[in-house]
Amino acid sequence: MKMKKITLLLSIMVIVLFTTCVPIEGVIEAPAITKTLEGMSLSDAANWIGDHAASGSNYTIILGKDESCRPINLSYKRYTNITITIKSDGNSRTVSLASVGSLFTVRSGVTLVLEDNIILKGRNDNTSILVVIKAEGTFVLNGGTISNNNDCGVYVDKKDSSYHSRGGKFIMMAGTISDNAIGVAVDAEGVFEMSSGTIDGNTKAGIAVYEYGTFTMSGGTISNNTVGGVRVSDGGNFTMAGGTISGNTAYDGGGVYVGGAFKKTGGTIYGSDASAFLQNKATRPGSPMGHAVYASSTKKRNTTAGQTVNLDSSISGSAGGWE
Repeated sequence: MKMKKITLLLSIMVIVLFTTCVPIEGVIEAPAITKTLEGMSLSDAANWIGDHAASGSNYTIILGKDESCRPINLSYKRYTNITITIKSDGNSRTVSLASVGSLFTVRSGVTLVLEDNIILKGRNDNTSILVVIKAEGTFVLNGGTISNNNDCGVYVDKKDSSYHSRGGKFIMMAGTISDNAIGVAVDAEGVFEMSSGTIDGNTKAGIAVYEYGTFTMSGGTISNNTVGGVRVSDGGNFTMAGGTISGNTAYDGGGVYVGGAFKKTGGTIYGSDASAFLQNKATRPGSPMGHAVYASSTKKRNTTAGQTVNLDSSISGSAGGWE
């Protein structure tokens, strides 16, 4: 009987030791950290973060020289709520894409922040998006420039499975997106919020909002893009509360083309009565279809829609702001 009691006691001790020393699968309990990485290349810094990642951590990468980088995938599947901020040493620093592909892919649980004096430069032979924001990833543009890519500058990806609660999210608070094919594209259940900055000189639209994508503009400038300033596909949604849309051209809807839903409560969309520099232009021969905005043949606006002019694609006639 005594031996049985000893054996039972030893068994209990082994179980206790095992359950307290072996972590439950999938649970990572590394402490959150705040770390500044300086004096290393962008690729090396990204690799260092991959080796030392911890949920809830903030990493700042300071660039002290221009760099040429291969595509960087910011993915930390076992961790979440990771913020990576890229800053310069105070001088303008250019990060060029060394090979075709996406310079950054921002995946679930990661927030990438780009500060001033950083230029992300694409390639004229690139067939990939420069910055991709995957489902539940976030990209914040606080300054700097995204430019010169043969494909899209920033792509806000769709919610790709029932596992994810949302698509990607792009927050533009400053900076410039210029000289790409499409400046920003927003896919299904993706979100783009623009409060400042400039989207200028893109050749296949400043912003493209696809089915179930959402774009909200409260400030900033969308200008001098061809194939339109903002193109909203069927099922897409664009809400404008501030900012300026000017100098864009398209076959229909030089400033804004609406196939989905559009509501304007503030800001200015210039039309045919503005100066040549500010005019949005619809190039359709004969009867132009909405220099400022085109929503349908009966919902269009050729003259400027200023701060006090509200527009609503769900309402017909002058009550909706249409001419």
